[in-house]
Order: sequence, then C-alpha cells, then structure tokens
Amino acid sequence: MKKEESFNWFYKEDERFSPWALNYLHEYSNKNNMLLKDLEHIHFENDSDKFVALLDTSNALPEQKKTFLKSIKKALSQKKYRDKQNRKKQCTFKLSEDSIEQLSKISKWKKTSKDKIINEIIKKEYLKSLSNI
Repeated sequence: MKKEESFNWFYKEDERFSPWALNYLHEYSNKNNMLLKDLEHIHFENDSDKFVALLDTSNALPEQKKTFLKSIKKALSQKKYRDKQNRKKQCTFKLSEDSIEQLSKISKWKKTSKDKIINEIIKKEYLKSLSNI
C-alpha cells in the first residue's frame, strides 16, 4: 500500500487525531482478526507515522486495508462532527404550528438554522432580563 495514495487524507489531519486513530486501529484489528506487529521497540517521530507503519506491516490483505481505511474515514468524520457538538444538548419542547411556521420563515430569511435562531432569541431575552434586575 503506497503512503502517497492511501494516507494523504490522514497526514492532512490535525496531529491530535493520531492517538485516536491508533486506538481505532487497535480496536478494529482486535474485532477483525487483523494482526498488528509489535513496533514498540521502534521510535517514531509522531503517531501518524506509527499508525501508517502498523497498518502497512499488518497481516491484512490489500482489500481488508481498503475496507479499514473506508471505515476509519467515516469514523473520523463522525468523531469531528460529535466533537463540534460537545457543548450542545438536545432538548424537546412543543411549539404551536404558527410558531413553527414563523420560525421556518425567519430561518429562511436569515439563511441560518432554526436552532441558531432560537439560541439568539434566548440570549437576547436573557440579556434583556439581566438588565432589568
């Protein structure tokens, strides 16, 4: 497997994802009977290089490696999305049909999401309430 072809996407990632990728590789290999060589005696400049070396020296067939790479790319994409959501919590409440329609219109006019609009309204009302205390 050529590094230039298979790992360009990985080397473009922030180095902080490398430990996560190593962990993902170990878990994936355990679940899928992929043997990884013990490379602990080798010093790597960074975790990205260690990740590539472990995958390249594994007993996985080229097709298995391609499957793994598809899997880790999807998992990394999902991880990035979840990391961005870490300060957000889902909540459920009921709105009248009129309010839902109005919220949709505001969303279209401002070209922003409904949750951002609700957050703006809450923040505005909160600050207004603070000034009245």
